[in-house]
This record gives sequence, C-alpha cells and structure tokens, in this order.
Amino acid sequence: MSSLTDSRFSHLHRITLTGLVLLVLSMTLLLLHQMPSGWKITTDLKALLPTSGEDRLLAAVDQHFAAAAENKFFLLIGADNKQQLLQAAELAIETLRQQPLLELISPSGGAATNRGTGDYASLIAKLQAHRFHLLTPQQRSLLSQTQIGPILEDANRSLYQLDGWARLAPLTKDPLNLFNQYIAALKLGPENIYPQGEYLFVSPPDPSEGHFVLLSLTIKGSVFNLGTQTAVTTAVDTVETRLQQRIPSLRLLRSGIVFHAASAAEKARLDLTFISTGSILGIIALFWFTYRSLKPLLISLTSIAFGCFAATLICHWLFGEIHLITLVFGASLIGVSVDYSLHFFSHLFSDSNIGKRAESPMQRIFPALCLGLITSVIGYSCLLQSQLPGLQQIAVFSAVGLISVWLFVAGLYPFITLKANRGEKVTLLLQLASKPEMFWRTLGAGNSRVCLWLLLILALAISTGLLRTSNNPRTFYAPSPQLLLQEQRLHQLLDSYAPSQFYIVKGVDEQALLKAEEGFLEELEQLQARGAISGYAATSSNLPSIDRQRENYRLQRAYIYGEEGAAYDFMNRLGVAAITQEDLKHNFEASRENYLTPEQWLAQVSEPQRALWMGKLNLTAQNRKARHSPLSDSPYVSLITLRGIKDVDALARAARDYSAIEFVDKVENLKGVLKTQFHAASRVLIIAYVVVATLLLFYYRHLNALGLIIAPLLATLTTLTVFSLCAVALNLFHVFALFLVLGLGMDYSIFLRETVPGDRACLLAITLSALTSCLSFGLLSLSSTPMVQSFGITVLIGSLLNLAIAPAVRLGYGPRNNDSLTQPA
Repeated sequence: MSSLTDSRFSHLHRITLTGLVLLVLSMTLLLLHQMPSGWKITTDLKALLPTSGEDRLLAAVDQHFAAAAENKFFLLIGADNKQQLLQAAELAIETLRQQPLLELISPSGGAATNRGTGDYASLIAKLQAHRFHLLTPQQRSLLSQTQIGPILEDANRSLYQLDGWARLAPLTKDPLNLFNQYIAALKLGPENIYPQGEYLFVSPPDPSEGHFVLLSLTIKGSVFNLGTQTAVTTAVDTVETRLQQRIPSLRLLRSGIVFHAASAAEKARLDLTFISTGSILGIIALFWFTYRSLKPLLISLTSIAFGCFAATLICHWLFGEIHLITLVFGASLIGVSVDYSLHFFSHLFSDSNIGKRAESPMQRIFPALCLGLITSVIGYSCLLQSQLPGLQQIAVFSAVGLISVWLFVAGLYPFITLKANRGEKVTLLLQLASKPEMFWRTLGAGNSRVCLWLLLILALAISTGLLRTSNNPRTFYAPSPQLLLQEQRLHQLLDSYAPSQFYIVKGVDEQALLKAEEGFLEELEQLQARGAISGYAATSSNLPSIDRQRENYRLQRAYIYGEEGAAYDFMNRLGVAAITQEDLKHNFEASRENYLTPEQWLAQVSEPQRALWMGKLNLTAQNRKARHSPLSDSPYVSLITLRGIKDVDALARAARDYSAIEFVDKVENLKGVLKTQFHAASRVLIIAYVVVATLLLFYYRHLNALGLIIAPLLATLTTLTVFSLCAVALNLFHVFALFLVLGLGMDYSIFLRETVPGDRACLLAITLSALTSCLSFGLLSLSSTPMVQSFGITVLIGSLLNLAIAPAVRLGYGPRNNDSLTQPA
C-alpha cells in the first residue's frame, strides 16, 4: 500500500519540480550576476565573534580600533651587534619594498616614538605658537603655589648644561625654558622607542638583550583577502630566511592581525580539505559496499554538489561574501544531505521493490522526507538567533543546502530507472542495523517505555547536576603558539598598550571631553603610583582644555610675563636688550586668545595619538536604544589606553565615581556576551523542541506522536551526561550543535514511524545515514579550531545515541497493529 495516492503524489511531485526549476533559474541569474565581480572568500576573525547589540558605543570603539590597526603590522629585528642590525634592517627594507602590497612607514612619517611620529619639527613649530598656554603639571603646581624659585633654578641650570645650545625656543622667546620642559614632558609613546637616522630603535629593558629596530608597515588591501595574506606572509618569511642566511643569530618578531588571519585561514583550508575529502571517500566506500554500483553513487554526489553550490551561491549573494569557516561547516553538510539519497536507493534496491514502478520508493518515503527536512531546517534555522555573524551565515548555508538537495532528490529521483540487480548484498550492514531494534524488542514494548523514561530521568539528573559551562573567548580562535609567543615578546619589548582594557571618555563637546579626561588623570597618576599600571596614553596629557589653557596663561601673566614678571628680571641679569623684552611682552599679549584646538593638535601628531581621539560619533536613536549608561547619548568620545596592567579590579573601581568615564575590559565583556548567548541558545533549544512537538501533533493528530521526540531529547541529555562525566565544560557551540542532534534524531524517528517494523530498507538507510553523519561530524571534531571541534564532537555523540534510541521509540510509541500513520487523520 503506497504512502500517498498516485494522484496526490503526482500533484506534490509537480510542485516539487516547479520549486526545483525556480531554484535553478534563480541560481543561473545569481551566477550571471556574480561572475563579473568574482567570489569573495573572507577569513575575518571578527565575524566569528558575537556582536553586542546592547552597546553600540562599544561596537563603534571596536570598529575604530580595527580601522586603526587592521591594515598594519610590525616587524622587530634584533641583533647583538648594532652594525649587523643596521645591515639586517637595510636588507629587510629592500626585500619588503619589492612587494607592491606593502608600504613602509618611516620614523619621520608615522611610527610611534617618544617624540611623536609625523614631522617632529612641524609639531614643535605649531606648539611654539601656543607656548604661553602650555605648562607641565609640575610648572602649573609651582606657579599656583607662587614658588618661582625652582623655576628660576632650572632656567639657570639649563644655561650651563651641555645640551643648553639645543633649546627648542631661543632664550629671547622662552627665557625660563618653560617650553623646552613642556616638550620634554610630552607623552607621545613609550620612552624606550626613539628615531635615529632612517630607523626606529627600541631599547630593551635589559641592555644585555642587544639592539632592536622596529619596522612598521601598511598593507594595501584587505588583510582578510586570501591573496593578500599569502603575499604578506610570503614576503615576511622571505625576509626572515634571508636575514638568517646572512646572520644566523638575528631574531625576527612579527605582530599584526594579518598573521592571525593567515594562520586561521590555513587551519580552515586544511580542515575543509580533510573533512570534505574524508566525507566523500567514506560515502564512496559505503555506497559501493551497499549497492555495488557506481550509478547510485554518481547520482548522489551530483545531488550533494548541487546543494553545496546552491548554498554557496545564495549565501554569497545574501552576505556579499562567504567565510572560510562557513565552508568548513558546509563540508559536514555532505554527510547530512546524502540521507535523502540513501533512503531512496535503499528502498529502490530492496527486495520488496523488485518489479514495482521506479517512482514507488519516492511515494513510500515522501512524507518522511518532508517531515525530516522540516525538522532539520528548524534545527539549523535556530542558529539564526545567534549574534554571531559567522554562525548566522553557517545556518543559512546549511538550510539552503538541505532544501536544495531535497528538491533535487524529490524532484528528479522519481524518474530514475536502474536496471542493476537490486537484491541486497549487505548482510553485515543489515545485521548491524537490526541490533538496536532487536535489543529493544527483546525488552518488549512496555519495558522499552519504562527504560526510556528511566534513562530520561537519569540523564536529566546527571547532566544538570554535574554540568559545567565555559564562556572562554578562545573557543572561537586558538592562535598559533609560535605566533602568540612572538607577539607577547614584541609587546613586552615595546611596552605596548593593552588592546583589551582601556577607558572610554564621553562628553557633550570637545572641551567637555578634554575636561573629563583632565579630571580623571589624577586618578590615573595614583593608579600608576600604586603599581596598578605602568603607564597610560590620553589626549589631554598633551592637549589641555581651553579652560586649562586660560589658567596656564593667567599663571604666566601673574608670575612670568606680567609687568614685573620673573622672565624680565631673568633677562635683565643676562643683559638682554630692553627692546627684545618689549617684543616678548607684545607677543605674550597678542597670543591671549590663541588657543591650541584638537583639530590643530591632531593635524600634527602621529596616528597612534590620533587614534585616541574619536571625536564626534553619529549614533542614531535606534542604535542607542538598548543599554543606557551615563552620557550614552553624548556624541564626542575619546580613549585612554593603558599599559603594564597589574590590577584590573582597581582600574574598574577607579571609573565608578566618574560619570563620563567607562572602563572597558573586552575579554570580560565578551565572556558576558557569550554567557548571555549561551542562556539564550538554551532557551531557544527548548522552544525548538516545543515547536517540533506541536508540528508532530498537528500532522499525526495523536498524542502517541509525541513519543517521536523522546529519541533526540534522550540523545541530547545523554550527550550532556557524557560531557559532565568527562568534565568537559559546555560552551556555546555545544548548545548550537544540540539543534542538529534534534534534527537528526527526528529524521531517524520519523522514518521508523513511517515504515512497518522489520522494514529492512528503512533500517539500512537509517544506519547508513547515521554512519555518514558520524563520519562527517567525526571529522569535524578533529578540527584544529575549537568551536568547530566542539560542534563536531557533540553531533557525533548525539547521532550515535539517536541511532541506538530511535528503534525503542517506534517499539514503545509506534502505531498499533503495525498500522502506519503516514497520513494525517
């Protein structure tokens, strides 16, 4: 008896064929549209990280940091002998300049030094015009307390020092040497980095470590482009090889996003090759062993290729690019999408189908194929609720791929007529397939139900009692140990600022922003004195607010350049002409309103200094609606970066009393987002079970149908129990994988429900399906990327458990009197 009447099946088949034709036409149009621009495969690591929909300001800061650092990288060359180091630096620069994608940043054009980067002479000239509004904190403190003596002593001392001739402003313009001291006190970068000639030298904390030269380079193009990554890493590897051939004792350290992206891309390429090749070889072996014919294999591989191509094309069109990790996950789709072909050919080649029409196998399995597709798509679609752009792309890729394969199988397979001997020759596989059902049948239907419920309760108790969770961001990306060590060493030598902890300063305008920074600098000085940090970088350390510039001018008028100011007395003792003193007075009075503005400051300083000032942000009301924090609607933002962090808690406490200051710990924030995502995904998993249960009730119109959900539910809880007993901390990707366990488990249960007990074709197809799924996800579990590994091992365990438990569900909750409930009541 057919599952569907001929007329009804013919109608559904026409609809399926129409859907397939529309899909092919759409793919053709998309392919024609895509061909001129080509394919864009990205390895952007940020796409793997969750987006914070609650704090758009923090997202804007992240984007600002990425824009400042994304296309740059550093090379640090070290040697014991300075002459050898200069030779090595010259060779490295010569080699790097041969790569058109790279542009060297010279010390006079933008590298971070303690004397700024950009044109240092131009910076001094610009600041000199504002010198009457600029004082160091120590100078301001002395003048505020009317302590002119120390200032005069420093001025006298400067006249007789060896470097006294190197005044930045002549004695006639800066008699007490205030401006020279101000320039010396500027905080424009780590003190151990200094330019000398054409090179930027780095002084290590321990002089015995030798000498170092820092090379800063800019990449022309996206660092997430595979071709760009290959060109950059090849160029740097060539430099390293040539340097070591010339001077074996030389050391080369590298740091930059491009190297991490290239490392992640290489891992993903290896995973993709390994998983896809292993899955296809496994499918070839299973098909040949089972059907002893190449035709089913070729037809099945064609359906898989069609689905993967459709998924790639549509996914690329929707997202504008496709992530390499998506293709890695997509490789596992091979083991899932082949299920439809397995069920068809298992029924077509079964003994019960000999002599029947070629389309009868599709008639028999069509209802189960439909329900199986729906539950699988529900499982993948639930991943769309994630705030991980990469996982959303994976969800779309997988859902589109499954639907495309389903349309191909359901639309074209009924036309297949194979003349091969269709007698089954797989006694071993059939024996394996019948083992679970024989076990549960030995227990009996009633005992099977009791066992299922006891196992369910036991698994629930163990999994919830021992379960541990982890929100470690390293789940997404595990950097190369060698690359990580190089970066840590380089940042240690450069005394770099921490990339993950910093302060965000907010204000209603530029001056409010600078005043907010100035009010917080005293707190930072105390933190530095207590050893919580070794240093910090803030715009207001060098650029005073206009209010402070007014105060600096007032203090200098009162004690330095007023009618009886100390400057004129000092100049009289040195015999400076009166006319020169009058010129100084005139210049002082004329510059009264000549304030140094942020625009003027930023035009002169280096890019690292400019990166501290974000300025006015265009945050729309929609972007600011979620999380309210003090001054969250303020459009002006700056950053205070930190280095040598020892006490993160102290840094967080310091900001609590300042409404305009917010401490950011990106690692902790990411952990919080992951924790939120974990709980949200867990809730959605429960909702998915409720949705599937509702769908079963709607289709079968019988409470017994709810028993079908026991297999994936018990498989899920048992998988969690395994993780608990093995002390594996559950992360976000374990939870996401459980959606797939639900979809695969429903496939097995539905196909068993839709066939009579003892149907050898169904048992064979389900066993083959489980083997291919286990093969694909088992290979996925061997990935070097932690999140891919977590996903794969979860689905692997869940698939095996689904295969073992599904026959018990049919025995305990199947239709009475062996009547198939293939048609709704």
